[in-house]
Amino acid sequence: MKVILINLISQKFLVRYQAPLAVNTLANYLKFKLSKVSVEVVDMQSLFDDFNKSNKLKKEINYKKAVDTIIKNICQACNNDNIIVGLSMKWTTKQVAEYIISQVRKKVSKTKILFVLGNIVSTYGYRDLLKQPIFKNELAVIGEGEDALVKIVDLSLKNIKNFTEVNLYKDIPNVAINYKGAVILNELKRV
Repeated sequence: MKVILINLISQKFLVRYQAPLAVNTLANYLKFKLSKVSVEVVDMQSLFDDFNKSNKLKKEINYKKAVDTIIKNICQACNNDNIIVGLSMKWTTKQVAEYIISQVRKKVSKTKILFVLGNIVSTYGYRDLLKQPIFKNELAVIGEGEDALVKIVDLSLKNIKNFTEVNLYKDIPNVAINYKGAVILNELKRV
């Protein structure tokens, strides 16, 4: 099992540095709690900055290159292992999350990957997100994600053959799912 945590950035805020604080915190916590799991952080901000330094193309082109690199990396990771991809959704990153999920779903078997949505957009917009077709088969973490992510990964390891079935995760605190067309959240706990 591999976990990839992605710091998404918004195309509308390219002039502002969009730090990977949440994914770095989650990655270190997950490594501490479940040392047997491979955890990778992908910082879209860093990819975007590197593309901007190496060429003089328009920022929009470099943004697209960063998105395409993320999609390629996710698909390659799925060739070797089952993966959980955490998308840190802040500000106006819903569209890039939709695009990444749709492109990956076209190329990778749905039994190989589980997307977990987190950060501000998920915390405050999980009801709307999980009702949308692109997100309805994903998990949404509300509030602090440290313990929720550990429980998601631990449960997926115990149910590796069907780890993409969102119903497995319905009893985890701070995790919302779309269950038979209704968005449910079992309970909220503070870390």
